[in-house]
Amino acid sequence: MKPASILPILTSLALPAWAGTPIINYTPQMRPLLPNQPLATNAIPKPLPPISTQAKDNVLTLKDAVLIALHHNPNLTTSVNNRRLSRYDLAVAQQKFIPQFSLSSTLTYQDQAVKSSGGSVSSTDYSTITKQADVGPNMQWTLPLGTVLSAKYGYSPSTQSGPSANNGDENIWQVSLTQPLLKGFGVDFNEINLNNARDQQIIDNLNLEQTVSTTVSTIISDYYALVQAKESLNIARNTLDTNKRTLNNRTIQYHFGRVSHSDVIQAKIDVESQNQAYTQAKQAYIDAKAKLLDDMGLPGNTQFEIEAKVDIMPIHPDLSESQAQALKDNRQYKIAQLNYKIAQRNLLTNENDRRWQLNLDLSRTHTRTNTNYSPDTGQPNSNNIVDDTSASLDLTVPLNDVTIDQSKMAQIVNDQNAQITLTTAKRNLQTQVAQIVNQLNTSWQSYQLAKEQLSLQKNNYQAAVMKNKFGKLDAFSLSQEQQQLISAENALVSAKINYIELKTQYEQMIGKLLADWHINLVLPKEDNVDD
Repeated sequence: MKPASILPILTSLALPAWAGTPIINYTPQMRPLLPNQPLATNAIPKPLPPISTQAKDNVLTLKDAVLIALHHNPNLTTSVNNRRLSRYDLAVAQQKFIPQFSLSSTLTYQDQAVKSSGGSVSSTDYSTITKQADVGPNMQWTLPLGTVLSAKYGYSPSTQSGPSANNGDENIWQVSLTQPLLKGFGVDFNEINLNNARDQQIIDNLNLEQTVSTTVSTIISDYYALVQAKESLNIARNTLDTNKRTLNNRTIQYHFGRVSHSDVIQAKIDVESQNQAYTQAKQAYIDAKAKLLDDMGLPGNTQFEIEAKVDIMPIHPDLSESQAQALKDNRQYKIAQLNYKIAQRNLLTNENDRRWQLNLDLSRTHTRTNTNYSPDTGQPNSNNIVDDTSASLDLTVPLNDVTIDQSKMAQIVNDQNAQITLTTAKRNLQTQVAQIVNQLNTSWQSYQLAKEQLSLQKNNYQAAVMKNKFGKLDAFSLSQEQQQLISAENALVSAKINYIELKTQYEQMIGKLLADWHINLVLPKEDNVDD
């Protein structure tokens, strides 16, 4: 088996329609990412958008961020490695019903000396040296009914010196069959481990898909958190520049006696206050950028810029359809269903342990022995053939085995817990879908209100500026209007990002996030232990 790639193959990767980026088929080839290099010049190839929308160099798009995370995120690497290891559980379960062959051999040397009891050498003293070899193949085959078929062949040449000096060989083949009639009988019981291993493989695949989906969701959240931080930083910077210009203008006007000293003081307060807000916004931007780089699995000093423009489109999901799709495609709910199936199968193990053991054993042995004696012994050579056929019934009745009762109780509890987990998972999933559908509707309304409020606040601020210019509004009141404008601008950005994050959570919850991104996990062929 060749070493498998630790990363799944992405057959295609595309942004959702609301992200405003066209579908791009892309087959990545991984090479090291160098720190302190712009993304435009580093070793990772970038999918190119159409010429009409060609992105600037060193700009990290959301698509780029997701693609890089799928290659560098350590959680994904760990998940794929663990999955490769767990695949051997299925191989072991399948191997149980495949004929098992082995080759055994034995070499024996024996030196036996016989002396009389008197301690002196007599004519009855002798020494015998025996050399013997035994070699042959063995086969055992377990069938789904519990039948165990065994076969073996052996060839044993030997030589012996001494009074009975001889040489010869023995050929033997044996076929035996053991059929459980009570305990251990039946396809349902004997294929428990195989069926559980198959379901566990499905669970492993679902867990891997969930890890990929969570990674994509995390990168989306990190990216738009960075967009929000950048927008807030731009708002704080622009406001600070405005306040500095206002301070400069008022200082000049104060020297000409057109404004009072209190207006200059208020302008200084506004500059200092906004300078502090700008410093906080800058630190928030640095922190958001560091988190995005960390979740992408890149060095913290990697240099890049982001696309700050965010366009969103509303969705209006139907509650009943969303719940039905979630119950069909939600991975955590699927895992709960499979675990319940495994728990139900395991109940058969306890039922089997409580049965009497009644086995039918059939055996056929054919032995041919050829012995050639030394002429000095005076014994005739022999060539014997023995055929032995046997049949037996073995009955074992368990009495007062408390461990069986303990095992039964454990299996019943596991089954009940799995059923409770499944019922709870279904109820929670339906509740969560209902909540997020309502939150989507509310969030979109909040976004519309935030746009209206910002438009009104801009008008109020412009009016306040004009009033202040003609002396009808004091500087302190103008400063308050400006702070309300800043709050409205930040509220609009927050409402927009919040709606996008809710959409991502909704798509992940109903199990369509990877499909919307056209991410298809195709495991390398060498990852299959059966090949």
